[in-house]
Amino acid sequence: MFYQNPYYHQPTDSMDAEGYNFTLGAKAAQVVAATIAKLAGIRTLYEQLTFSFTFGEETYHITTSSNSSVTDFYFDPDDGTFIKFNVIGPNGTTGFCNVTIPEDLLRGEFSVYMDGFSLVEDEDYTQTYNGTNYIFYITYTHTTHVIEIRGTDVIPELASWAILSLLLLTTLVIVVNKKKLLNQTGKPQ
Repeated sequence: MFYQNPYYHQPTDSMDAEGYNFTLGAKAAQVVAATIAKLAGIRTLYEQLTFSFTFGEETYHITTSSNSSVTDFYFDPDDGTFIKFNVIGPNGTTGFCNVTIPEDLLRGEFSVYMDGFSLVEDEDYTQTYNGTNYIFYITYTHTTHVIEIRGTDVIPELASWAILSLLLLTTLVIVVNKKKLLNQTGKPQ
């Protein structure tokens, strides 16, 4: 703080001066570095994106963290049990993408593909599970790639309570119709 440091903005200023704020200094350095990188057209270390999908009353979030640009993200449970997106980066450089998928959205046995070719787990990608999400870490050499992650099960179109309610309603209709028929004919059917 300038009022505590008589050497503030002087050649004799020092980091060991009383009141030096290391946190503020670090944040200022980050802002300057990010501004220079942006002006020079240099990508930041990674970007994190969240893709949200709402089905019924529930919203699900798939997140990606990558040093690539992630584009054309696609998920539609009516089309199948997969998500698909493009990754783009400077040709020949090493790229990575972390993808976090909620287990309530896509689950089961997974396969990962790049440009239509099956990737090898523990060589081309790793898969972990944290109790609520599946996390994929995929590596590649940059160019434009299409990444596809396929599960075996996708969010059901109807929630389990809706399926149970539908089953109970169907049973009730059958019982009522049987009773009506029995009352009309006088004979059990």
